Amino acid sequence: LTDNGWTLQMIEIMEPGFFEIGYLKFLTEKYFSYQNKYKTFPTLPVLINIVKESLRENRDAVLKDQIIDFLHRMRSNPDVGDLAYVKDKTLDFCKRQAFKEALEKAVGDIDEGKFDTIVDRMKNACALGMPNTTGHDFFEDMESRFVEVNRSACPTGLPEIDKKDILNGGLGKGEIGVITANTGVG
Repeated sequence: LTDNGWTLQMIEIMEPGFFEIGYLKFLTEKYFSYQNKYKTFPTLPVLINIVKESLRENRDAVLKDQIIDFLHRMRSNPDVGDLAYVKDKTLDFCKRQAFKEALEKAVGDIDEGKFDTIVDRMKNACALGMPNTTGHDFFEDMESRFVEVNRSACPTGLPEIDKKDILNGGLGKGEIGVITANTGVG
């Protein structure tokens, strides 16, 4: 509930069906459906209201009690000290589930001779859960255009390429340098 970037990453890979515990499945469905509809995540008070409305129709008293207990614990202890560990293990669990599902479907694809589908399915499973970095949204955050970037360059060892007008001292952290040429040039 506190890290929207991570939650966006998880929405891509996590399925409510991964949970065997009913109240976690219920809350995940409500949380993700709100995000799909409004393109933002609900705050805890909004989530509580959504759950209240949904529980009016639900006759399962045990589920209601479990959900209420969980939300009370969330409200009384919003600072989760081991959040990094939980995020890491959750991502690992969801990736394992995605691979498991891809492998189960691959068995059927083998029987049908759809080998290209297997490769695509496994590539998609590998790509799930990667951080979603789309860069700057200049309509939402216009000031980010004018923020000066502190770039620590690592020289390539090729003085002509490291010049200020080409690579400005070399490649920076997170940058990849690719040099291409026509065939037969060198």
